[in-house]
Amino acid sequence: MPSPPPRAALVNLNTPYAKRKLSDTERRAIYEKLLSRSTDGELPHGAYANTARLFNCNWRSVSRIWARGRKSSQQGNVDAKFKGKSGSKRKYTTSDIERAVKALPIQARQTLRTMAAQSGVAKTTLVRHMAEEKRLKAKSSYSKPLLTDENARGRMEHALSLLQQSPNRTTFSKMHQYVHIDEKWFFLTTVRK
Repeated sequence: MPSPPPRAALVNLNTPYAKRKLSDTERRAIYEKLLSRSTDGELPHGAYANTARLFNCNWRSVSRIWARGRKSSQQGNVDAKFKGKSGSKRKYTTSDIERAVKALPIQARQTLRTMAAQSGVAKTTLVRHMAEEKRLKAKSSYSKPLLTDENARGRMEHALSLLQQSPNRTTFSKMHQYVHIDEKWFFLTTVRK
């Protein structure tokens, strides 16, 4: 008995196609393409996948279009059910979000999490707004330690103090008595220190 195909092979059909809405003309063209391939109302094996590749959409969308066309009484009506701007309306307008952010003190605007908690606007809404409207931008606030000449000299003296002189060669100290601080400390935002 042959083994079933691996799960990755089954999932691979969906990957190259982005989620998008098909226009009514595309839906009609898909239905007509499937009609031309069908014999006595039956589609050959692989017709959904081949048509999906041809129209750059998901095979499940093609399957739904075929089912709707077969069910409809008026000669294969496969137009989209929801026309125009469908879906739930946005809770906050652009001006509402910007007003809520401007009302916050600077300390509350340091991270998205604190800004969302203080303003009452969801974090995902803020992220979506930042992607759509370029007026609200994310800025990173890494603490960048700058060395003065005196700091650089002190570091060099410290490194030289770890050298161990011997008659034949110079080696570094084993440094077993030192604790090293992780460099990630420098990449924390000023709020999280």
